[in-house]
Amino acid sequence: MPACQLKFQPIAVYGSYCGDYPMLPVVADFNGDNRLDLNLFCQDNNSINVLLGNGNGTFKIQTTVLPGNINYTSGSAVGDFNNDSQLDLIFTNPPASLVYVLLGNGNGTFELLTVFSTGYGIETQGITVADFNGDSYLDAAIVYHTNNSIAIFLGNGNGTFSALTTFWTGRNSYPTSLAVAYLNNDHYLDIVVSNYFSKSAGVFLGHGDGTFEVVQNYFAGGGNVNPFFTAIGDFNGDTRPDVVIGYDQQNMITVLFTYDNGSLGERARFSVGAATVGHIAVGDLNNDGHSDIVVAESLIAGVFVLFGDGNGSFNGQTIFLTNVFSSYFIEVAVGDFNDDGCQDVVITDAGYGSA
Repeated sequence: MPACQLKFQPIAVYGSYCGDYPMLPVVADFNGDNRLDLNLFCQDNNSINVLLGNGNGTFKIQTTVLPGNINYTSGSAVGDFNNDSQLDLIFTNPPASLVYVLLGNGNGTFELLTVFSTGYGIETQGITVADFNGDSYLDAAIVYHTNNSIAIFLGNGNGTFSALTTFWTGRNSYPTSLAVAYLNNDHYLDIVVSNYFSKSAGVFLGHGDGTFEVVQNYFAGGGNVNPFFTAIGDFNGDTRPDVVIGYDQQNMITVLFTYDNGSLGERARFSVGAATVGHIAVGDLNNDGHSDIVVAESLIAGVFVLFGDGNGSFNGQTIFLTNVFSSYFIEVAVGDFNDDGCQDVVITDAGYGSA
């Protein structure tokens, strides 16, 4: 593994193709050339835009115009939903209470397969995919933040999904995001949610058949902080996945360390500079084998990285600050876009319409 520098600089800015409001960066190889690409939902253009990686940190754009008027999405995920070895997309449309499944053509373009309802008047906030029932077909987990629950749609292996099953996140919890990991030692996938109003992290331990135990909520707030973003990483080197929570309109994150039984224990809170958290991602940016946390800082249009030491502590560093972003709302993702063995950071800015 190469040693990776801790100084970052922008390679390229892509703006005009998307208008305003590029949202939800998803990193994957969409055209099978073994180079990482970047997928964005573009609200202004009602389109899916895939930036196909050239292997040197630059991209060429492939656009799929979507039918109708999607207007807004709060969650997007990637996976092979019809088992044709090509990556597909699934994303939510909260105002219409709909979920869209688009099948990949293997070249960075997509075809709409199906649209299904999340239930009348129910708005969604986040989505992730995994095989929750062990049938080798990808399923979808979706946050129902206006209904205090999460919903599981079981995949049929042909790009369609079965009827939903919902799981209660708690009274007035208002869940906002979720992440998936093996939290205990039973080899069944579990789900963690951030609960905005109840200021907690909720853990659903999976049974391996698409069902889950009753949620166990662990305090993750305090004062006027409200959990909003959720991500997973091993931050103390015990090989168990831990949970990191980012807060809405606050300049801090909290790491909750996991016990063998999947419960969340000790909390550690860390400052992320002077700006508010816009989005979080987890990676190993300096190739030291320890999980780092990338935090988008909305008010100053920058990125703050907490470099993990493998013992549950971090060294903070602002690694990227530029005036090409408007600081409206920033989202981040990580991946090696120039094939140098070091993870890079991609940033999207909804206000400036750039990535």
